[in-house]
Amino acid sequence: MKLPEIGQDAGHRRQSARVADGGARRSELCAPAQGLYPTYRVEHFELLLDVVTDASALATTTHALTEASNLLRQCADPMKTEIMVALADLIGRCDELAPKARSVSALPEFLRLGLTDAAFATLRPDEFRVISADIDLIVALQNRNVEVVNFQHLLFD
Repeated sequence: MKLPEIGQDAGHRRQSARVADGGARRSELCAPAQGLYPTYRVEHFELLLDVVTDASALATTTHALTEASNLLRQCADPMKTEIMVALADLIGRCDELAPKARSVSALPEFLRLGLTDAAFATLRPDEFRVISADIDLIVALQNRNVEVVNFQHLLFD
């Protein structure tokens, strides 16, 4: 199966990304996360939205959705509600893969990556491309012949 390309010019197609709040791009919602390492800026958030919007299909795991939901709810309303509405919209557009925790914990990657990231090691290499900024996850998936796009490299193209 041929995987769709992630275009280098995705960052220039700003008009295509929309969030569930009626079409407005809410990139200012990422501003509170600027204390994270590495520091992500609004334009990084917008690039990620463009990549996700341009994808022909999206998939994630139940483990990643649970972790994202728990992390995203750690801010106050009204921002929390807006973020959760956007997450619900994203979930509605994704295929949800549900690898069994028992199977994931038996993988050698589990000890180093934990449940959420190791679940991606269950993906079939010919069906999925993963985008990540986590070098440990990237290396583990590349070792399993899963195609991985390093988000850090997209930032500097």
